[in-house]
Amino acid sequence: MSRLKTQAFYYNIVTDVNDTSLPVRVNNAGQNDRDMNSVSMQINYDVGGGTITSTTSFDTLEEILTGDAFDFLPIEESLFYQILGVDLNQSQFLDVESWSQDLRFASDSDGPLRWMVGGYMIGTKRYISTGNLVDLGQGVTPVYREPSTNPNNPQATFLADEQDNFAWAVYADATYDLTDKLELNASIRYDEDEREQTTLTPTEYLPNVEGIPGAVSGEVRTVTFSEWQPKFTLRYLVNDDLTFYGGYSTGFRSGGFNQSGVGAIAVANGIVGVNDIFEAEVATTFELGFKSELLDSRLTLNGNVFTTKSENSYFFVFLAANSTQNLGTVPEGRLKGLELDASYRAAPGLDFNLGFGYTDSEIKEFQDSSVIGNKLPGVSEMTLNMGVQYSTEIADGVTLVTRADYQRIGKTWWDLPNSTVRNPVDLFDARISVEWGDGWAVTAWSRNLFNEKYNAEFSPGGFVFKAKPRRYGLDISKRF
Repeated sequence: MSRLKTQAFYYNIVTDVNDTSLPVRVNNAGQNDRDMNSVSMQINYDVGGGTITSTTSFDTLEEILTGDAFDFLPIEESLFYQILGVDLNQSQFLDVESWSQDLRFASDSDGPLRWMVGGYMIGTKRYISTGNLVDLGQGVTPVYREPSTNPNNPQATFLADEQDNFAWAVYADATYDLTDKLELNASIRYDEDEREQTTLTPTEYLPNVEGIPGAVSGEVRTVTFSEWQPKFTLRYLVNDDLTFYGGYSTGFRSGGFNQSGVGAIAVANGIVGVNDIFEAEVATTFELGFKSELLDSRLTLNGNVFTTKSENSYFFVFLAANSTQNLGTVPEGRLKGLELDASYRAAPGLDFNLGFGYTDSEIKEFQDSSVIGNKLPGVSEMTLNMGVQYSTEIADGVTLVTRADYQRIGKTWWDLPNSTVRNPVDLFDARISVEWGDGWAVTAWSRNLFNEKYNAEFSPGGFVFKAKPRRYGLDISKRF
């Protein structure tokens, strides 16, 4: 069970994603109240020759967000007030229920052949409403399933949709020892996801853009996404401390619906690649790598190189015209890179870890040819992670654990035109714990210890969302 109560929609409008100089000046602090509940059960049953595993879960989420709207300034300074004489604020409501069931049978691990077969199902019901309201200086009215009737905060725009989704998959995986040093793994998975969307927006609030087919209140639309996903990996065991591998795989992420009418609004605002329906993403990857243990297993060193062809990769767009958050797709992109990770036990209780990744991304195909050759949105050029941890017994049965972590996030492009690129970001975290008895611990921690100021998001139109500043806290935990 998770409960969150905080604020929302404290954006700034800038041209450079590195600009953090503007203070948050919204005239509505807003709210973000989110309730999440989850229950799951796993059953493992040994039937001789293998194990049957069943995992069942049920999840709910309900969230209301309210706050200021474009351009997130005090009323009399806002652009809408300058043009129309009134400012806007916004509200969004989300209600989701889902269940899932996974059932698999895995063979015993003895012998040269190991295998597993299984199936998966998930059903989801989702309702979302989003809209702008006229800001008369009387705060924001939370809007749930019906437009606001509050005369102090009347509804200006409103979109509402209900989705009923059902997805299922079957899969199989097998590993066979070709020799005592050569191993082949092959797997296959088929996914099918049927999504149904019902437009619940009242007719008077549906967007109408000339030349673009409009949504209809009560309209039901159904779309199905499916994909076969093969994977092959060949591993060569040089010795007990060194393994080389190479592989091919296909990955799938289902498509879906933006809110009804979003495509028309995107066209009206000159944004390409955002439609009411976004297509499924399919990624095809070739990879070569190694895994090793050195220095009597005190040093672990792993690495790989890869190239990925991505079809319909996602990018994020916030549409100010109706305060909607949307996904667009890039028909084809290419990612190439490498990854390295290492861990080293320098002395009893003293551990170091290192991770490095480099990714070169490129847009290969898009409706607007001017962006072809640009970097894919949201992909960082490199990431670097380093950490050190020291553990020592300070009293009988009492252990002191200290840890420090450093992360560098390289250059990151955020939109298709690559109009702005965020400079590398350096983050430090630290924690110190006292552990005792049967799983008790008290931990003092700080994230973003040196209060690095940067923007976590950038969206077309110059919307930036400030990253979290330095946080610190105290945790008390018990492991059972």
